[in-house]
Amino acid sequence: MAKEFKGGKKYEIDWLNGRPIGPHARDLINEYAQVVLIEVEMTWLIMEYVKVEGREQEIWRQMGRSYSNYRDHLKTKWFKPYGEATEEARANVPPELGKDDLNFLVDLWSKQDYMDMCLINKENQSKNDTIHTSGSKCF
Repeated sequence: MAKEFKGGKKYEIDWLNGRPIGPHARDLINEYAQVVLIEVEMTWLIMEYVKVEGREQEIWRQMGRSYSNYRDHLKTKWFKPYGEATEEARANVPPELGKDDLNFLVDLWSKQDYMDMCLINKENQSKNDTIHTSGSKCF
């Protein structure tokens, strides 16, 4: 995205229901994902390339979704395959993640309180018999 902005021009991003839409929406979402991979503090680098005045809340909401999806990806690929063997999980650090960050996540995912909360959420979700089929919508 940055390569396209040598002239200092910013993308116009339209929003619908708190989500970016339009021809450059995917670029913005991809930038979010890259920023999450690097560090959340880098978020403001995006602001150099996208007009976000008055849309900061949507930016942070999208960042939160990207971060949540990224953590789920890490847990699925780098934690769950090792089961209870947390030391094995700690030994296999993903290339895009620091060892300290992985240790923090392994500690979090291994805590009994966290596992209890996940189990409660899973049970509650299974009781939900209303299946939402209309895509991403604000209620």
